[in-house]
Amino acid sequence: MTPPKRKPSKTYIIIWFMSGGFYGLKVAKAEVEAFSIVRNALQLEVRRDGAVTAIYDWYMRDEEGNPEPVKWHESGESKLPRWKRKYLVVWWMCEHAHAIVFWSDIGARDWAAKTRGLLFEVTRSGAVRETGDYKNFAKNGKAQEITWRMPGYFKGLAGSATIWQHRRPT
Repeated sequence: MTPPKRKPSKTYIIIWFMSGGFYGLKVAKAEVEAFSIVRNALQLEVRRDGAVTAIYDWYMRDEEGNPEPVKWHESGESKLPRWKRKYLVVWWMCEHAHAIVFWSDIGARDWAAKTRGLLFEVTRSGAVRETGDYKNFAKNGKAQEITWRMPGYFKGLAGSATIWQHRRPT
């Protein structure tokens, strides 16, 4: 009897800007660096219990090529004892990434609009649900959604991210 499959202890999410909009991708730990370096991406690490453990900006790097961690800010809101979701806002100021966690969606949306940042809804189970780009707005005036891609969307990458196979004609 095989043991039940467990959800990974962390989820790794890569966000990058391309062609006038933000794109997102959920990758395995082994593939984080390869995807992030190529795209100068924003890397989010979310634990299974919903805690955001780290955010790195691969656009800004030190002399060794390591990504710069974001600068964290306090929202001033008190943490709810039984929370279902929280809201993460990431924005750039003077070329450096900043992040803040809100417990109310109204405060998070206002802050994202004020800073022209990215908004992520993180659930207690560690899932990243609603996302919005408050820098680029859709035609209806709402925040533009982040376009999510599957790892197999990218041809030619090595490792488990390669779903596309080149087939020889028969």
